[in-house]
Amino acid sequence: MWIASAVFLLLLFMTPAWADIAAGIYDGTANAAVRLEEALDGVHPGDVVIVSEQHDRRRHHENQVAALRALKNLSLKVSVGLEFLHYPDQSLVDRFVQGQMQESDFLQAIHWAGYPFEWYRPLILFPRESGGRARALNAPEPLTEALAQRGLAGLSDAERSWLPPNFQLGRALYFERFASDVGQHGPLPGETISNFFAAQSAWDDTMAWQAREYLNAHRDQVLVIIVGDFHAAYGGGLPDRLRARGITRVLVISQVDADGLSDQEVRQLLAPDPRYGVRADFVWLTQE
Repeated sequence: MWIASAVFLLLLFMTPAWADIAAGIYDGTANAAVRLEEALDGVHPGDVVIVSEQHDRRRHHENQVAALRALKNLSLKVSVGLEFLHYPDQSLVDRFVQGQMQESDFLQAIHWAGYPFEWYRPLILFPRESGGRARALNAPEPLTEALAQRGLAGLSDAERSWLPPNFQLGRALYFERFASDVGQHGPLPGETISNFFAAQSAWDDTMAWQAREYLNAHRDQVLVIIVGDFHAAYGGGLPDRLRARGITRVLVISQVDADGLSDQEVRQLLAPDPRYGVRADFVWLTQE
């Protein structure tokens, strides 16, 4: 009995505490806690709202659905754009949302792999109740694979035709963050990192291009983009490309899981970074 108690006490003191900083939504500049409805209060038709995720966090997907419902409750027509869906598959997405395609057939047709589809099903189907559409935003996989392997200079004419008009690589600070993140998995040649970054940039710029095309034709709607947090945080990826393509009203909510972090580490997540600036308009802190 005393051994179990000793182990419990040891784990208690070893576990970093962040009880002083509650889970919830924080203003990205002032770090003040806000309600979800307050964070979304200024959203209007024609806007883009990015709600990021750490892909393996169920809570993040639940929060995304909560954000969609909050926007619908503001009497907004809400469409959902998804990173995990590739724009050439839009007709398949439409058929699935409209109930014209079985889920198993849909998943096979889009080559779904990885994270549980049950986390994404409510997001893809949400437009049924919100008057919008589910939009496949991402670049074709053969393009990003070719970029990762051969870089921009190595693309064939057919592969190059898949790039968005006026394609641009992400800015220098974004590349710096990307190279640092990739480097955590082991040293890589500079050319390899540059090729990976070209694929990352094509991902961002294609999503921005597809979002602009959709909103130009549906100005009465709000487009909520569901995307991994690295694409959204600190503005260097998707938010930059959206603004470069003429979508000036972009609200970014960056979701981060603080499970196991100390108070100091959590504060660093919330506070503007001295080099990269404000993480997002709002930071949604979770504890899985």
